[in-house]
Amino acid sequence: CAMFDLLKSQVEGTTLTSRSHRDISIDIAKGIGILLMVIGHLKIPIELHQFIYMFHMPLFFVISGYLFQPDKWIHTFSKFLSKRINRLIIPYFSMSVLILYPLWFFAGRHFGESAGLKKDPLNTFIDIFLGMNFDYYIPIWFLPCLFVTEIIFQRIYMAAKSDLYLLVCACTSSIVGYILHICNIKLLWCIDIAMVVQGFFIFGYLLSHQNIKLTIKHIIIAFIVLVILSGYNITIDTAQRQYDNLLYYYLGGISGSILILWISQRLSNNSFASRLLGRCGRESMTILLWHGWGIKTTSAFLVYILHISLQEAQRNLWGAYVVSAVGISFIILYCKNIIHEKLLERGYSNLVKILNW
Repeated sequence: CAMFDLLKSQVEGTTLTSRSHRDISIDIAKGIGILLMVIGHLKIPIELHQFIYMFHMPLFFVISGYLFQPDKWIHTFSKFLSKRINRLIIPYFSMSVLILYPLWFFAGRHFGESAGLKKDPLNTFIDIFLGMNFDYYIPIWFLPCLFVTEIIFQRIYMAAKSDLYLLVCACTSSIVGYILHICNIKLLWCIDIAMVVQGFFIFGYLLSHQNIKLTIKHIIIAFIVLVILSGYNITIDTAQRQYDNLLYYYLGGISGSILILWISQRLSNNSFASRLLGRCGRESMTILLWHGWGIKTTSAFLVYILHISLQEAQRNLWGAYVVSAVGISFIILYCKNIIHEKLLERGYSNLVKILNW
């Protein structure tokens, strides 16, 4: 009932975030989400892993929908397409072709779980252009998926006559995407995943567009829903197209997103949380792209320098992994910014776009 209640227009009272705090609270939410993603990629207890995966990726699609401004592009779709290509697709290809695939080819495929997969290097390289089978670096799937998600939503919005029509079309897209999953049909460029997550994207959009107020009633119900779903031993992984039951998938994703958004609003007045989590949120793409190498570097240091078994390290030192993954991501970001400045000074603006990771 709370989910339907949230979709009603509630223009009175305090909105999700006041305009003065909107950016920082959303940055904090993204920061929490990206840290949960890093934790989820570690060897943590299965119960914690399942809990995080119920909502950490849906949260990013909810936030993307919340920030999306379809009216801005309704008469300039080509400009919208160009901007999203610069922001998402160019980094996707430049990272994949210039950095991630070579690292996988020369090192990654020879160690750990990748060594047992025995993936053909040529097919894996071709898959970069097909937007499928991200064996060279799984987290990067999010970039083409978000690109397609926004395109689908924008086209639906341009045809929609009301928010109700928009909601129906988005939900229909989600159901069709889920049917494709049931039929084991995987589309290029994560199109099928982008269809499924339209439900989260429209939810985020309506939160912003309808100025919906999150009350304590919604928070309590969202928390209860998450607790109940945790007892069902649900296995969800959006990147791997593991949705379990579609109803559970949406209930968990929306409930978790509501809680994180509410917590972020509460933390927006805390200067320490605002600085730390807000910075992680603003640099979430850098952490997304580079945290895996932070995890690998930490493992190498603990095993080869400190002589700690990998199993013990991953089980008991996951906090160190998170700090290291984020820290190394920020070091890479710092180096990238220096390179950008030097390139811009020499007039290589096009090259800066290619290296915009």
